[in-house]
Amino acid sequence: MKQIMHQRRVSKRAGFTLIEVLIVVSIIAITLKLAIPPLHDLYVNEKIRSTSVVLRSYLASARSVAVQHGRTAVFHSSNSSASIWVMVDSSGTMVSLRPRLRLDSLYTVTLLATADSIAYDARGRAIGLSSPQTYTLSSAQGTNKLVCVTLLGGVESGACVQ
Repeated sequence: MKQIMHQRRVSKRAGFTLIEVLIVVSIIAITLKLAIPPLHDLYVNEKIRSTSVVLRSYLASARSVAVQHGRTAVFHSSNSSASIWVMVDSSGTMVSLRPRLRLDSLYTVTLLATADSIAYDARGRAIGLSSPQTYTLSSAQGTNKLVCVTLLGGVESGACVQ
């Protein structure tokens, strides 16, 4: 009989009280409230950085295919649709080298370009640029990142230096 009473007392002690559960839930809620804004900013910055990497890779692929194949390659951009693509001259006909990529739907950023296209010659130099070209990537939260194409066709992160 004593043993049965002892088991009942032990089973009443197992588990958590309502107050203990509420305290743990409150601590988790406060921690999340403090952590979410920095994580969101990190997420937005990472989207802008990723978009910048993609933009630079498209520019670099246009330049490298022009050098490798000795043909004109053209990087295109559209401010209105925030899209980029690369075309290459194939025996007098321009064919797609890199497909059209919509940055607004993929990364939710806007694109502001000072030129709608940059052509590269067989030496990898930009053809006919009178000044360095700037591509500005912007998020809805106001984060911006710049990509610069120099007069010689080089691609750099940040503002263009005259």
